[in-house]
Order: sequence, then C-alpha cells, then structure tokens
Amino acid sequence: MLKNKSPEDINRVSNEGLFTELTPKEASGIEGGAALNIFQVNKLGGPKETVCLYVNGEQIWKGETNTAINQFKAFQFSAYVELKKVKEASGNCGGDECGDVIGAFSLSAGPVGGSDFLQPIQPDPNNPPIYQVIGQNFGP
Repeated sequence: MLKNKSPEDINRVSNEGLFTELTPKEASGIEGGAALNIFQVNKLGGPKETVCLYVNGEQIWKGETNTAINQFKAFQFSAYVELKKVKEASGNCGGDECGDVIGAFSLSAGPVGGSDFLQPIQPDPNNPPIYQVIGQNFGP
C-alpha cells in the first residue's frame, strides 16, 4: 500500500495511526497524572439544591443535587474538591456569585485500575453528614 509514496506521505500515515480516542483512565496514565470521575453529588434529606463542584479551584460542574453528573477531571499529585452553594439571587457559581463552601476534601492519586470513593460532607460537626460526593479516582 505504501508503494510509490513519498517519505512525507509515509510519515503522515504512520503519525495518523498514533491518534486515537482514549478512555479517561488511559489518558491520565499517559499524561503521568491522576484522574477523578465524579458520578453524583447527593443531599441526604431535605429538598434538592443547586451546588457547584470545584477541583483544585476550578469549577467543573453546577447543578442540582441527587442527579447523575459524570464529571471527569485530570490532576497532578492530589485533588482538593470543594462543594459550594449557589447564591439564591444569582443562580450562578462564578466569582463573587459563589455561595459558602459546604465542605471540602482531598484525594491523592488512586491505583491504576481506579478506586471508588464515597465522601461524606458534614457542614455542621454537631449534625450527621448531609452531602455525599461519589466517584472514582485513578492513578498514573
């Protein structure tokens, strides 16, 4: 098939074979970092509310609690995950529109095959946790 092809054509064809779609797990391994996949943010009891999810200071999701979200984020070394309330009047999470931090937690890189987690968030130490962040983290 490569008969009568120039060296440039041959090089282009072989380089095109390098590009393929990778799963999040594969991509994080190639990048040498870790990855986090958040499946759901739950609020236990009470009405649903709109919240924002941040990883290492970057907003990756905004929506209602108790909804499947499936958000992926690559990170290096560790991930600091924050859950914030949206100010009722603005309906927004960006900049000064962010409400209070409900809670936060840190994750380090998990094993290559991934590690499931269910992280309770307890805004008031005198009451049981009322939020959960459910996901999986992958190591390099």
